[in-house]
Amino acid sequence: LETIIAAGVYSVEKERYFKDVEKQCCFCLKNFGGIVFQRDIDFIPKFIHGEVMGITGYNVDDFISRKLRWEDIVHPDDFKEYPGDIYEGLRKVPDFSDEREYRIICKDGEIRWIKGFVRNISDGFGKPICIQEIIGDITEMKDMEYRIEKESKDLKLLKTLWIDRENMMIKLKEKVNSLCKALGRTPEYDLSFLENGKNNECGK
Repeated sequence: LETIIAAGVYSVEKERYFKDVEKQCCFCLKNFGGIVFQRDIDFIPKFIHGEVMGITGYNVDDFISRKLRWEDIVHPDDFKEYPGDIYEGLRKVPDFSDEREYRIICKDGEIRWIKGFVRNISDGFGKPICIQEIIGDITEMKDMEYRIEKESKDLKLLKTLWIDRENMMIKLKEKVNSLCKALGRTPEYDLSFLENGKNNECGK
């Protein structure tokens, strides 16, 4: 009787534990803001959850029913760069993983940047049995990187133009001073800082 009661208590506690874990997983997935994939070893999707519609414009059923593969929406230029040995590694090498950034073409034609982390899960014998992938939308981050890079290039260009302008003005002032000397007049511009700069360089 004690054994039966203990087994019953254990069963209830185990069920409660798994329900708590399920609630926590659902909460994490709900607030993750990305997409979680699970596929079998042949890359057939078994589970997909997250902001599928918000990121791609497609429904979950489009992928689960296999009417559409995730690879079908990867930008052609980026799909070519995805090595075939990664697929082989996921199929055959225990605990194989890969992380990369690439673009997808959404249902409405919009191009979005994606960061994906994929790895396989092995059984007790080290044999890969399924593949899990976490996908996040990094379009805003990429746009910000592009803006920062563009602003940096613009600042470098402005600096170069400003230096060129200053050098041109100095040459013009030197010519004016030369003309003044040739005419027996006092130089119009004080360019002594140029001599000071040369002396400092010689001192160094």
